Amino acid sequence: PAQSFGLTGAGRLAPGQPADLAIFDLHQLVTFTEHDYYSKGLNTPFTGWPLQGKNLLTMVAGEVVYQAKEAQLGNA
Repeated sequence: PAQSFGLTGAGRLAPGQPADLAIFDLHQLVTFTEHDYYSKGLNTPFTGWPLQGKNLLTMVAGEVVYQAKEAQLGNA
């Protein structure tokens, strides 16, 4: 996607470049509820649906912007 949008320095992990990444547990099944919304917009068809995969951590420019409360991530 970074190449498609002409974003230089994005789309890969490399020293000196911004670290934008998300870590998922693809084996976890979750059900999306109204308590999971991070938006004031409540018009989504996914409420109550079982979804495969759970986001554990999101980083933007090397900073953690989201971490699941139950995520126990070790240091690499």
